[in-house]
Amino acid sequence: MINLTDIFLDLSHKLGNQSKHFSQLEVYNQAITELPAGVFADIQFDTIHVDNARSLRHIHKDAFSGPTRDTITSVQISHTPISDAKGEYDLFAAIRTLKGLTDLELWESELTEVPDGAVQSLPKLATIFIGDGNLQRLGKHAFADLPSLTGLWLGFNSIADVSAEAFAVGPTPGANDEKHEDKMYFKLPSLIGSWLGLSKTPVEFKASDKKLDIHLENNKLSTHVLVKEALTSIKRPVNLYVYYNEFEFLNETVFESFLAQNPLNTIYSDTDCKDSRNDWLRQKYEKQWSDDNC
Repeated sequence: MINLTDIFLDLSHKLGNQSKHFSQLEVYNQAITELPAGVFADIQFDTIHVDNARSLRHIHKDAFSGPTRDTITSVQISHTPISDAKGEYDLFAAIRTLKGLTDLELWESELTEVPDGAVQSLPKLATIFIGDGNLQRLGKHAFADLPSLTGLWLGFNSIADVSAEAFAVGPTPGANDEKHEDKMYFKLPSLIGSWLGLSKTPVEFKASDKKLDIHLENNKLSTHVLVKEALTSIKRPVNLYVYYNEFEFLNETVFESFLAQNPLNTIYSDTDCKDSRNDWLRQKYEKQWSDDNC
């Protein structure tokens, strides 16, 4: 087992007064089992990229404590068996400490739920991908108070339980430009990418006024799973994608209030187009409904 805390403490000591701010940390090592509290010491990163770390199951809620909490803008974890919260080891609690986060990607994990209040109050978070996994439940306020969010992708899971107000992301504020500078890549054998580079090109981030895309394709969603409050609580114009689920028709009780709430809301589906229970869509919301089978 590798002790990452000791590695980063040693690195900090060796760097001395040199810059300790790096662009990217890449973790591929299969002997790492956890990211403990304060693992990075005073080393700072902009992006954390974990891939194929087959023994990494737990991330402490204070894993990102220290200076890097203020610099991380992207967390990408793929092909890694991160599991649901257990005591102080809670991935989503760790994510909520990253107020500068703009991108969150979790692919092929062992997470079974996005629990109540999991991803919330992150003012710059623009994109969320949690896919190709075994998600089964979205809790209340699973995604909440995310004013900059423009893309939420939850495809290729097994979602069969969506709580009311699961998508209470809130409205988008006026756009404000922000700039940051990429720092440098850094090499640590078996842990970090094999390149070293330096860039000073400004990257701009904006709180977008575009529609929010919510992708729920390839799950186990049905009329009995979604409740109207899960959709009407979004408070944003939305493109809702529900392809490849178990919808033979779109239930008026569930979806009508969502479409009536905002004329820009649009549903993309693949129902049985001839089903008469879709007539309400044809009659009232033809421009807000696009079905692959019609």
